[in-house]
Amino acid sequence: MNNAQAPAVLSVHALGKSYGDVPVLRGVSLEVRAGTATAIMGPSGSGKSTLLHCMSGIVKPDSGAILLSGRHIENLGENDRSRLRRESYGFVFQSGQLLPELPAIENVALPLVLNGLSIAEAKRTAHGFFAPLGLDGLQDRRPGQMSGGQSQRVAIARALVTKPAVLFADEPTGALDAQTSWEVMRVLRDSAQQIGSALVVVTHDAEVARWCDRTMMMQAGSLVGTQVAA
Repeated sequence: MNNAQAPAVLSVHALGKSYGDVPVLRGVSLEVRAGTATAIMGPSGSGKSTLLHCMSGIVKPDSGAILLSGRHIENLGENDRSRLRRESYGFVFQSGQLLPELPAIENVALPLVLNGLSIAEAKRTAHGFFAPLGLDGLQDRRPGQMSGGQSQRVAIARALVTKPAVLFADEPTGALDAQTSWEVMRVLRDSAQQIGSALVVVTHDAEVARWCDRTMMMQAGSLVGTQVAA
């Protein structure tokens, strides 16, 4: 099965969201498939981050449907959405959002501990992500002792450690220089593909979007076009 034939992991149908009287999403529909990478681009205020937040269970939409592996998730309560984010989703943010007081190995292990594993077992599993991401030898360093690129790769390891169905990345290279951005996107795309996660990247950077299989353009809360990578 190639990626184009892979099942839809996450489906969004006619999604609507407003803040007060201001519509932010206007009937957005899309599907993401296992092992594929989708970039969502658009100007500030186009709704791309709100779309990601709805798809990932951070906020509830006002209307429409969101299905994860065929299961409706748009009306889950806060506890269930929190569990969904822990168990089925991974997140990479612009700043990394690592805990500064923890060494890298414990930052990566943290999602597994929150899901009930012992610290020792979680650290054993986390350790296996360091060498493939070019981080071997950095297990005991704290975020302040690493470069921006190293910290972001630790954040990617943390996002992948639960082998999520969908990996969401919100401006994952926004704080990095061009060369480091290239390295981080290569690691992000290849690692997600290897474990079969669908990758969804919100970005303003066309160079970042080029790492993805397709780019979906947003404007004024609507999807206005899709470009498929050659």
